[in-house]
Amino acid sequence: MITITLFKKNKKISTIYNIENIEPNSVIITFDDGFFDNFAYAYPLLKKYEIPATVFLSTCYVSERGVRHTIEDVWNKNAKISMLQKPEPYQLDKLKNNKEFLTWEEIKIMHKSGLIAFESHGHEHLKHQTDKFGEKSSHLQGPYFFLICL
Repeated sequence: MITITLFKKNKKISTIYNIENIEPNSVIITFDDGFFDNFAYAYPLLKKYEIPATVFLSTCYVSERGVRHTIEDVWNKNAKISMLQKPEPYQLDKLKNNKEFLTWEEIKIMHKSGLIAFESHGHEHLKHQTDKFGEKSSHLQGPYFFLICL
């Protein structure tokens, strides 16, 4: 079993921004889509152990709901475990406007830490949607705009 202490002592963690200097046997930690549990559960652990990560964000699903409690709030006795939002099963057809995703405020908090990078995933999940001419739709406008504004 690998403990956090052993992992940190021997870690070779890089970020996607340091890709040309990655040592052999290194890892890059990434999260797909931007689900809220990246903030509520993973981010406090990454922050505690100073481990960088990258979230590939689907900007279509980000909400304006504010900031939710995290496991760190429980550790600091500012919230009870029952107050934490619990993840729900992933259902592709029910993603839009879902409370399962990060909020803009949570993204800003994570980004300001310097540990969490955000990259473009695509604006939303589509099943290879095509326009009326049979061409694949472009969904880069949303994430591109997000990356410029962040």
